[in-house]
Amino acid sequence: MKCPRNGLYNYDKKSGVFSAPGDSGSIVVDGLGCIGGMLHGGAGTMDTCDITYVTPMWWLWPQIKMQFPNANLYPTFIST
Repeated sequence: MKCPRNGLYNYDKKSGVFSAPGDSGSIVVDGLGCIGGMLHGGAGTMDTCDITYVTPMWWLWPQIKMQFPNANLYPTFIST
C-alpha cells in the first residue's frame, strides 16, 4: 500500500513556515493535542505560501502495530 501524504498550508505569507530543516519525523498534533501524523518535509519560505507534508496517523498506526504489536499511545504506569 502506498503511503499517503497530506499537505499542511500556512494561514498566509505573514504566518511564517510550519516546519524547518531537521523537523522530519516530528509528530504533528491538533489544537486538542491529538496526534495527526508524522512530518516528512516542507517547501520552506516562499513568496506566497508554505506547504509541509505529513503522513496521517490513520495510516501510520497500523504500520506501527504490525512491527510493534504491544505499542500503546496511552500507557499506564504502575506506581511502586
